[in-house]
Amino acid sequence: MSFTEIMPVSKIRKNIDSLTKESRVYKFYVDADGLKYLDGVNPTIEAIADNGKKVSLVYIGKSKNLFERFEWHLGMINKSESSIYNGTLSTLRHSYMANHVNISCLSEQDILDKFMDKHTYTQYMPTRDYEEIEKKLIADNDVPLNIKENTHPFTKINSSRRVQMKNKYRKKFPITDKVQQIEKGRNMIEDTELRNFARKAEEEGIKSKSSFLRWFRDDKQLSASQDRLYDAWDERNESTHNN
Repeated sequence: MSFTEIMPVSKIRKNIDSLTKESRVYKFYVDADGLKYLDGVNPTIEAIADNGKKVSLVYIGKSKNLFERFEWHLGMINKSESSIYNGTLSTLRHSYMANHVNISCLSEQDILDKFMDKHTYTQYMPTRDYEEIEKKLIADNDVPLNIKENTHPFTKINSSRRVQMKNKYRKKFPITDKVQQIEKGRNMIEDTELRNFARKAEEEGIKSKSSFLRWFRDDKQLSASQDRLYDAWDERNESTHNN
Protein backbone atom coordinates (compact mmCIF):
# COMPACT_ATOMS: atom_id res chain seq x y z
CA MET A 1 0.00 0.00 0.00
CA SER A 2 1.18 3.54 -0.71
CA PHE A 3 0.29 7.13 0.08
CA THR A 4 -1.94 9.22 -2.13
CA GLU A 5 -0.51 12.22 -3.95
CA ILE A 6 0.11 15.25 -1.74
CA MET A 7 -2.85 17.58 -2.15
CA PRO A 8 -3.85 21.03 -0.80
CA VAL A 9 -5.92 21.03 2.38
CA SER A 10 -8.34 23.40 0.63
CA LYS A 11 -9.14 20.59 -1.81
CA ILE A 12 -9.91 18.22 1.08
CA ARG A 13 -12.13 20.82 2.75
CA LYS A 14 -14.20 21.30 -0.43
CA ASN A 15 -14.66 17.53 -0.83
CA ILE A 16 -14.79 16.47 2.81
CA ASP A 17 -17.92 14.34 2.34
CA SER A 18 -16.08 12.13 -0.15
CA LEU A 19 -13.39 11.13 2.36
CA THR A 20 -13.32 7.53 3.49
CA LYS A 21 -14.45 6.60 6.98
CA GLU A 22 -11.92 3.78 7.14
CA SER A 23 -8.58 3.74 8.95
CA ARG A 24 -5.65 5.66 7.51
CA VAL A 25 -2.21 7.00 8.36
CA TYR A 26 -1.70 10.54 7.10
CA LYS A 27 0.91 13.28 6.74
CA PHE A 28 0.65 17.06 6.82
CA TYR A 29 2.98 19.41 4.96
CA VAL A 30 3.54 23.19 4.81
CA ASP A 31 4.83 25.10 1.77
CA ALA A 32 7.80 27.52 1.90
CA ASP A 33 5.62 30.62 2.26
CA GLY A 34 3.69 29.01 5.09
CA LEU A 35 6.84 28.08 7.00
CA LYS A 36 7.70 31.78 7.22
CA TYR A 37 4.77 32.12 9.62
CA LEU A 38 5.82 29.20 11.86
CA ASP A 39 8.50 30.47 14.22
CA GLY A 40 11.33 27.96 14.67
CA VAL A 41 9.59 25.17 12.75
CA ASN A 42 12.35 24.00 10.44
CA PRO A 43 11.43 20.64 8.84
CA THR A 44 14.05 18.82 6.79
CA ILE A 45 11.96 16.41 4.70
CA GLU A 46 10.69 17.88 1.43
CA ALA A 47 8.31 16.57 -1.22
CA ILE A 48 6.41 17.79 -4.27
CA ALA A 49 2.64 18.27 -4.13
CA ASP A 50 0.27 17.41 -6.96
CA ASN A 51 0.24 21.08 -8.05
CA GLY A 52 4.04 21.14 -8.37
CA LYS A 53 4.68 23.05 -5.13
CA LYS A 54 7.60 22.09 -2.90
CA VAL A 55 6.32 21.29 0.60
CA SER A 56 7.88 20.18 3.90
CA LEU A 57 6.68 17.42 6.24
CA VAL A 58 5.64 18.70 9.69
CA TYR A 59 3.21 16.15 11.16
CA ILE A 60 2.20 12.48 10.96
CA GLY A 61 -1.05 11.10 12.33
CA LYS A 62 -3.37 8.11 12.39
CA SER A 63 -7.10 7.62 12.46
CA LYS A 64 -9.63 4.83 12.66
CA ASN A 65 -11.99 7.11 10.71
CA LEU A 66 -10.24 9.51 8.32
CA PHE A 67 -13.37 11.56 7.60
CA GLU A 68 -13.91 12.40 11.29
CA ARG A 69 -10.24 13.05 11.89
CA PHE A 70 -9.90 15.49 9.02
CA GLU A 71 -13.09 17.30 10.06
CA TRP A 72 -11.34 17.74 13.42
CA HIS A 73 -8.01 18.93 12.03
CA LEU A 74 -9.63 21.29 9.51
CA GLY A 75 -11.70 22.97 12.21
CA MET A 76 -15.04 21.81 10.87
CA ILE A 77 -15.87 20.36 14.29
CA ASN A 78 -14.51 20.79 17.84
CA LYS A 79 -13.23 24.34 17.77
CA SER A 80 -15.82 25.84 20.10
CA GLU A 81 -15.13 27.49 23.44
CA SER A 82 -15.73 24.25 25.34
CA SER A 83 -13.37 22.25 23.11
CA ILE A 84 -10.59 24.74 23.83
CA TYR A 85 -11.17 24.58 27.58
CA ASN A 86 -11.56 20.82 27.89
CA GLY A 87 -8.66 19.87 25.63
CA THR A 88 -10.49 18.41 22.63
CA LEU A 89 -9.23 20.98 20.13
CA SER A 90 -7.22 19.33 17.36
CA THR A 91 -3.62 18.78 18.45
CA LEU A 92 -2.38 19.76 15.01
CA ARG A 93 -4.42 22.98 14.99
CA HIS A 94 -3.15 23.85 18.45
CA SER A 95 0.46 23.36 17.32
CA TYR A 96 -0.03 25.46 14.20
CA MET A 97 -1.50 28.27 16.28
CA ALA A 98 1.04 28.12 19.10
CA ASN A 99 3.91 28.61 16.65
CA HIS A 100 2.25 31.04 14.21
CA VAL A 101 3.72 34.55 14.35
CA ASN A 102 0.37 36.23 13.61
CA ILE A 103 -1.84 34.18 15.92
CA SER A 104 -1.73 35.06 19.61
CA CYS A 105 -4.80 33.30 21.03
CA LEU A 106 -6.74 30.08 20.57
CA SER A 107 -9.82 32.14 19.70
CA GLU A 108 -8.36 33.03 16.29
CA GLN A 109 -9.59 29.90 14.54
CA ASP A 110 -10.63 31.72 11.34
CA ILE A 111 -7.08 32.99 10.79
CA LEU A 112 -5.83 29.43 11.12
CA ASP A 113 -8.40 28.11 8.63
CA LYS A 114 -7.15 30.62 6.04
CA PHE A 115 -3.53 29.71 6.77
CA MET A 116 -4.22 25.98 6.39
CA ASP A 117 -6.18 26.40 3.16
CA LYS A 118 -3.47 28.56 1.63
CA HIS A 119 -0.27 26.89 2.83
CA THR A 120 -0.85 23.33 4.07
CA TYR A 121 -1.06 19.99 2.25
CA THR A 122 -1.83 16.40 3.14
CA GLN A 123 -1.74 12.79 1.94
CA TYR A 124 -2.87 9.50 3.44
CA MET A 125 -2.41 5.75 3.16
CA PRO A 126 -4.85 2.89 3.85
CA THR A 127 -3.76 0.49 6.58
CA ARG A 128 -5.39 -1.62 9.27
CA ASP A 129 -2.27 -1.47 11.41
CA TYR A 130 -2.45 2.30 11.65
CA GLU A 131 -1.15 2.59 15.23
CA GLU A 132 2.10 0.72 14.61
CA ILE A 133 2.62 2.30 11.18
CA GLU A 134 2.23 5.79 12.67
CA LYS A 135 4.78 5.03 15.41
CA LYS A 136 7.29 3.77 12.88
CA LEU A 137 6.79 6.75 10.58
CA ILE A 138 7.26 9.21 13.45
CA ALA A 139 10.41 7.39 14.54
CA ASP A 140 11.81 7.32 11.00
CA ASN A 141 10.94 10.88 9.96
CA ASP A 142 11.71 14.43 11.04
CA VAL A 143 8.31 15.77 12.22
CA PRO A 144 8.61 18.91 14.37
CA LEU A 145 4.91 19.32 15.24
CA ASN A 146 4.14 15.87 16.62
CA ILE A 147 3.87 15.65 20.41
CA LYS A 148 3.26 12.00 21.27
CA GLU A 149 6.05 9.46 20.86
CA ASN A 150 8.27 12.16 19.34
CA THR A 151 11.92 12.80 20.23
CA HIS A 152 12.33 15.76 17.87
CA PRO A 153 14.14 18.67 19.63
CA PHE A 154 11.33 21.10 18.74
CA THR A 155 8.77 19.07 20.71
CA LYS A 156 9.60 20.74 24.04
CA ILE A 157 9.36 24.21 22.51
CA ASN A 158 6.05 23.33 20.88
CA SER A 159 4.64 21.91 24.13
CA SER A 160 5.67 25.01 26.07
CA ARG A 161 4.14 27.37 23.51
CA ARG A 162 0.91 25.37 23.47
CA VAL A 163 0.58 25.75 27.25
CA GLN A 164 1.35 29.49 27.04
CA MET A 165 -1.27 30.00 24.34
CA LYS A 166 -3.93 28.13 26.28
CA ASN A 167 -3.17 30.18 29.40
CA LYS A 168 -3.50 33.40 27.38
CA TYR A 169 -6.87 32.22 26.15
CA ARG A 170 -8.06 31.48 29.69
CA LYS A 171 -7.09 34.99 30.81
CA LYS A 172 -8.70 36.66 27.82
CA PHE A 173 -11.95 34.70 27.89
CA PRO A 174 -13.44 33.98 31.35
CA ILE A 175 -14.93 30.53 31.79
CA THR A 176 -18.69 30.48 31.20
CA ASP A 177 -20.99 28.65 33.60
CA LYS A 178 -21.43 25.79 31.11
CA VAL A 179 -17.71 25.36 30.53
CA GLN A 180 -17.05 25.70 34.24
CA GLN A 181 -19.36 22.75 34.87
CA ILE A 182 -17.43 20.72 32.28
CA GLU A 183 -14.12 21.71 33.86
CA LYS A 184 -15.38 20.91 37.35
CA GLY A 185 -16.38 17.43 36.26
CA ARG A 186 -13.00 16.82 34.62
CA ASN A 187 -11.08 18.23 37.59
CA MET A 188 -12.70 16.22 40.37
CA ILE A 189 -9.49 14.20 40.68
CA GLU A 190 -6.84 16.24 42.50
CA ASP A 191 -3.48 16.88 40.84
CA THR A 192 -1.66 15.07 43.65
CA GLU A 193 -3.79 11.98 43.00
CA LEU A 194 -3.01 12.19 39.29
CA ARG A 195 0.72 12.27 40.07
CA ASN A 196 0.25 9.19 42.25
CA PHE A 197 -1.43 7.45 39.32
CA ALA A 198 1.49 8.49 37.10
CA ARG A 199 4.03 6.95 39.48
CA LYS A 200 1.96 3.77 39.70
CA ALA A 201 1.73 3.58 35.91
CA GLU A 202 5.52 3.96 35.64
CA GLU A 203 5.98 1.12 38.15
CA GLU A 204 3.75 -1.02 35.92
CA GLY A 205 5.99 -0.39 32.92
CA ILE A 206 4.37 2.67 31.31
CA LYS A 207 7.15 4.69 29.65
CA SER A 208 5.54 7.74 28.00
CA LYS A 209 2.91 10.35 28.76
CA SER A 210 0.74 9.25 25.84
CA SER A 211 0.80 5.66 27.10
CA PHE A 212 -0.05 6.94 30.58
CA LEU A 213 -3.06 8.80 29.17
CA ARG A 214 -4.35 5.60 27.54
CA TRP A 215 -3.59 3.58 30.68
CA PHE A 216 -5.46 6.06 32.86
CA ARG A 217 -8.54 6.38 30.67
CA ASP A 218 -8.85 2.79 29.45
CA ASP A 219 -7.59 0.82 32.45
CA LYS A 220 -8.81 3.04 35.29
CA GLN A 221 -11.95 4.26 33.51
CA LEU A 222 -11.47 7.74 34.97
CA SER A 223 -11.69 11.20 33.43
CA ALA A 224 -9.21 14.07 33.39
CA SER A 225 -8.06 16.43 30.66
CA GLN A 226 -5.10 15.54 28.48
CA ASP A 227 -3.16 18.59 29.67
CA ARG A 228 -3.57 17.66 33.34
CA LEU A 229 -2.57 14.06 32.72
CA TYR A 230 0.52 15.15 30.79
CA ASP A 231 1.44 17.58 33.57
CA ALA A 232 1.01 14.82 36.16
CA TRP A 233 3.34 12.56 34.16
CA ASP A 234 5.98 15.28 33.85
CA GLU A 235 5.76 16.08 37.57
CA ARG A 236 5.58 12.52 38.95
CA ASN A 237 9.26 12.25 39.93
CA GLU A 238 9.48 15.82 41.20
CA SER A 239 6.54 15.11 43.45
CA THR A 240 8.24 11.98 44.78
CA HIS A 241 11.39 13.90 45.65
CA ASN A 242 9.40 16.57 47.47
CA ASN A 243 7.56 14.11 49.69
